[in-house]
Amino acid sequence: MKILAIYPGLNPGMNEYAYVMQALADMGHDVTVITARANPMKGIADSVRYEASGNLHIHRPYRNFDHMMYAFWTQRSEVLRIAKAAQPDILLCSQEYNFLLARMIQRQLNVPLALAVEDAGRIARGYFPGRVRPKLLRFLGVPIVGQRYWPWLASQSDAVMTYDSTDIPRLDELATSGGAPVSFIPWCNPLPSGFVKPAQRERRVVYIGTFNPHKNTNALGWAIPQILEQTPTDYALLIGPGDTAVVDTLKARYGERIRYLSGCSRMEALDYLAGSHFAFTPLKAGYGGFIGDAWNVETPLLTVSGTVGLIDQIDALVPAHDEDVGRLARLLYDDPALYRRLQEGGRLRAEKSSAAGVAKHMTEVFAHLLPPIIPITSRS
Repeated sequence: MKILAIYPGLNPGMNEYAYVMQALADMGHDVTVITARANPMKGIADSVRYEASGNLHIHRPYRNFDHMMYAFWTQRSEVLRIAKAAQPDILLCSQEYNFLLARMIQRQLNVPLALAVEDAGRIARGYFPGRVRPKLLRFLGVPIVGQRYWPWLASQSDAVMTYDSTDIPRLDELATSGGAPVSFIPWCNPLPSGFVKPAQRERRVVYIGTFNPHKNTNALGWAIPQILEQTPTDYALLIGPGDTAVVDTLKARYGERIRYLSGCSRMEALDYLAGSHFAFTPLKAGYGGFIGDAWNVETPLLTVSGTVGLIDQIDALVPAHDEDVGRLARLLYDDPALYRRLQEGGRLRAEKSSAAGVAKHMTEVFAHLLPPIIPITSRS
């Protein structure tokens, strides 16, 4: 199978998604990726325009994610040259914000289009994170208003894949409302080869991710004070780009007990996670790279109330009320048996999200989009 994938910022060793692309290539598929050179979230300011690893070929005609989303047509000739040379059987679009670029390619190649999104349910509900992005997409002609966006996306896709496990009970409903079959695939979180955990954990809490309303990062403004004031935690390490006003407010209150980095590589992220006493996520949905990496390195996870997709006391601590965050964080210091149980529960969750397993899920979706192979029988 020949696969052409579109991804916002793919770098081997930095992105979890890169492991899936490599796993597909290692399975014998020809995989070509169109992506961007910069990836601020992973601390990457620039990358080579082309690199290859076996059957995996990565092209970076775009400067950054914004260039890829809002001015994708400026690289039209180069992108179409890459796409036509790949001769794909399947076009895979990762993230709905790349959909206009995917459609530009599909119109030229006339191949099945599979869309992979973080959470299909959120899109179907009509929730769009940020302020600038929806305005720019509307300017580009995308009907990103209310609940029109989901049918627009799904009806132009041949299949949709969602990473959010909370979408599982609604897959049929999402397919009916959108017009395309919807499948769940796990988020891939393999540990890179050569990673070694730090010898000791510091008494710190860590958050890594973009700062925006979708990630619910304003919750850090009330959760971190509970943690710092009710537990032996020495400091909070907060990492990621975006609207970091909440970080400034916390630093003004706690000084050196708040440490901030604008980005880091995945290997650095794993090191920070493995060296922390616990991780905190304000995200309301239990999936994603940060959560999966915490499970991978056996760092217990603490969330806000109302988080779905996690099992309280098994793979995370999920407070019944937001004011319980500090009390539960204290248990991570006072209850060694609970700490070990959360480590084991997270490790078991991580085992279900191997690169090979996610790649296999994807190929099963792709196979339904391709014409059946009719065996040739010899005439007697």
